[in-house]
Amino acid sequence: MAPALKGWIGLTVGGCALISAWALPPSVFTRREAHARLPEETRAAALRADVVRTRALIQRIRWMDSLPALALATAEDGIAVGGPPALADPAMLTAIRALLSAELSDREEAGRGVTVGYFVQSPAFASEGAYPPDARTRQETYVGTLDGAPYCIQLLVQPAPVKPAQLHTWRGSDGERHSNLARACRLVALHGLPGPAVEAWLRAGALSFAESTTPPPPFRGKDEERPGNQAFGRRDAFWSDTDLGLQRCMAGERDACADQVLSPRRDALLDDLSDARVARTLPSALGAVYDLAPPPAFTQTATYLLGDLEREYGAERFGRFWRSRDDVAEAFATAFGRPIGDWTAAWVATHLGTVIPGPALPRQASFGTVLALLLGALAAGAWQRRRVGVR
Repeated sequence: MAPALKGWIGLTVGGCALISAWALPPSVFTRREAHARLPEETRAAALRADVVRTRALIQRIRWMDSLPALALATAEDGIAVGGPPALADPAMLTAIRALLSAELSDREEAGRGVTVGYFVQSPAFASEGAYPPDARTRQETYVGTLDGAPYCIQLLVQPAPVKPAQLHTWRGSDGERHSNLARACRLVALHGLPGPAVEAWLRAGALSFAESTTPPPPFRGKDEERPGNQAFGRRDAFWSDTDLGLQRCMAGERDACADQVLSPRRDALLDDLSDARVARTLPSALGAVYDLAPPPAFTQTATYLLGDLEREYGAERFGRFWRSRDDVAEAFATAFGRPIGDWTAAWVATHLGTVIPGPALPRQASFGTVLALLLGALAAGAWQRRRVGVR
């Protein structure tokens, strides 16, 4: 066989192998234990987890015994703020109140009776003295009623004083300055307490969809946290099971999009607080205390989902969905006139992007492949001419 022909055959085989590697479907990566646990280790880990949950539950029940009553007793114009001077001085509390008032300036009639509270507290407050408290900075949301009076409280738990940078504001597309201190409490304050099915959905983890409810910063674009295209458009070959569900949604599968919203996967500190027995012990309409957990499935962009929905359809239609007594999917379709999977697919395409379903190459990969083959062909031709010249 002629040497030139061998070179072209090798180049063709190499190019086909490169295309095949790029076109392989993703495999699911499952993290494995470094070694098999002994039964004693498994029991010890379960006991430690029970101790952590029990400590946190006791601490938050104590908070629930005091914070709602404090908010209702000290509220001015439906807003209460507070915290120890070591964490938030009077000037800081005044600034927090001013920002909350601006965020809640467009209250609807259904939410005018809701008291909104914002409190700063130390992780050691009402904790068990025998155990070191969880010193992480975190945001928690308390929603419920006390003696028939509805409330929604944002609790900032941190060991250090509040810094001005934590009261971040930005100028939105409407020309006004915005902040996001009220978080999910803004929806409660504007539309009242949710209906029973929506309440259960929020308790299951969907409250993470309401963490950013004010108009977003102007620099918000497509989420950069999703696996992106790498060299020549190659995507990361390892995705988790949750990622694969999101990939199906990004490929336009409406059922997968509906599942991402209707069945949020929540990894919070206090799973026991969703238990019906615990819910009856808390004076809370939602029956749970929400720890700020990683947003379900969609990464950080998901925290804007309910806020985007309200801005797109308006307060009146969103309020009908929020207070509906139907299940979430039916309430969504009735209030907004389209299935939840259809709307979510469009939202994901706008804010997260789309993917090509199946083992196909993205456009960047196709361009990279053609470029690599052309460069290889030029190199092979130059090498062959050099051999001919040497002869």
